[in-house]
Amino acid sequence: NSNSKNSQRYYELLVDSYYGMGYCLVYMFSKLNAILYLDSAKILFDSIEPYYKDKFEAVNTKIKIEGAYAHLYVDAGEYDLALLNYQQVIKLKEDLIKQGKIDEVELAGDYFNFGLVQYYYR
Repeated sequence: NSNSKNSQRYYELLVDSYYGMGYCLVYMFSKLNAILYLDSAKILFDSIEPYYKDKFEAVNTKIKIEGAYAHLYVDAGEYDLALLNYQQVIKLKEDLIKQGKIDEVELAGDYFNFGLVQYYYR
């Protein structure tokens, strides 16, 4: 039905908005506000993920959120948490590669970031 499609799209856009605000705040070095928005994005995403029609879009949304957390934790000096988030991003992208949805080159930056944190901060 049209109302449920519109409602689903509304929540997907809300997740994107929370993520966008959180991502911007990461780079403005506003950790607590960034966490607030990223947590809101993650909680809402987790509740509507099963209803995404486009599963590729759902995985990409999850990747964006996890990646933003990783950057946040690097900037905050919480390197173990950053590594966990980078590992999650890498796992999700490896799954997409196995499905033929993305190319292996998509992982280069994530492996690079993971390696930098491992090398310099652990």
